[in-house]
Amino acid sequence: MKKLIFQLLLLSCFSPLYAQNGERAFETISIYVGGTHHVNHTRFNDYWNPGTGLELTVKTPFYLGYAEAGGALQPFDGFAMDVPDFYSLGVFVGWGFRFRQLSPLEILAGVRAGNNRMSFDYDAYYGERNESELTLAVRSEVALRLFRGWSVFAAGTYAKTYTYIRLKPFYVTAGVSHTFNTPQWLRTILR
Repeated sequence: MKKLIFQLLLLSCFSPLYAQNGERAFETISIYVGGTHHVNHTRFNDYWNPGTGLELTVKTPFYLGYAEAGGALQPFDGFAMDVPDFYSLGVFVGWGFRFRQLSPLEILAGVRAGNNRMSFDYDAYYGERNESELTLAVRSEVALRLFRGWSVFAAGTYAKTYTYIRLKPFYVTAGVSHTFNTPQWLRTILR
């Protein structure tokens, strides 16, 4: 928890440096799709091998930064017969800053809060089949704008899931995004 608080404080120190590109709230929508992988070794990895997952995020300019919502689905394989395989579905909302330092490069940093639902293979596990816990995360991202609203991105996310034994994974995500103007009818609803 101390690391998470430190990272949030560090993020707030850079808040005067953010720069929106003149967009008003909800003016554009960006859809991000990428592969995500749990890369740090924790106690969790003594029992499960994380597979590569899929993350989908929708972002939009929001007063003093951006707002986002999304989810990530990732498989985990148990190392032993008595350790069940499971899928982790994390859904989240987030907020952050968009830093524009170099013309085609975009740097983003933000926080997320959500729920991590783990669905265990019921054939191998005789107790609870599902577990659902609060997750908090900090995220840094670099995107390279290509053409006509398309970008490629890479991101790092440090999360903390509040299970009995805390899960503290670090995820690396890479993929593509597309930004387009929000349709007027949707912009009216969101405002």
